[in-house]
Amino acid sequence: MKTSLRDFAQKSTLGFLGAGFLARVDQVAAAQTSTSSMFDALRQQASGKSEALLVKPTPGEEGPPAPATDDRLTLEWNKQTVRRFKNKLSELGVNAFLVRNPLNTTYLTGYWHTTAERPEATFMNHDDADPWFMYPALDRDLVRSGWFGSGKTYFDCKDDGSFPNGSIRRMVAASTGATQLSPVRSRAIA
Repeated sequence: MKTSLRDFAQKSTLGFLGAGFLARVDQVAAAQTSTSSMFDALRQQASGKSEALLVKPTPGEEGPPAPATDDRLTLEWNKQTVRRFKNKLSELGVNAFLVRNPLNTTYLTGYWHTTAERPEATFMNHDDADPWFMYPALDRDLVRSGWFGSGKTYFDCKDDGSFPNGSIRRMVAASTGATQLSPVRSRAIA
């Protein structure tokens, strides 16, 4: 059997790599302790010194919020944040704000909007107690489950009458008592 130089180089390289890998596995296995779980191993290594590295709030300034017991910050936290924002805007002579960035909306109101092709907006006058939203119909329950004053919802699809059980326009007209609703010519809110 004749072996070419290329075959010899490939097979010997694979052999060296395999031997090196197995030696490394043996070294890692030998370094392992006999702890019962990864959690126990981490607990043994914990010194508690890292908590001292956390920056403490300066007296008179806002510190970090208390740890959440829910999946959202408290409504009071959002209201305080908006109050501070409105006060800062008032100093600049601004009486209202319109927020389109989903991260800013989440920070100010707690509404966790995920950016996709569906736009959203949050609006508040200086005197408003609650925010107003422009939001997609898909997010109706999400928006209304949080801090909600009022809003304008929109469907993000063309109403061509193929919606299950008839046209969306007919269903909305029937539920509002209107005799007929005209089709929306654009997706923009007037």
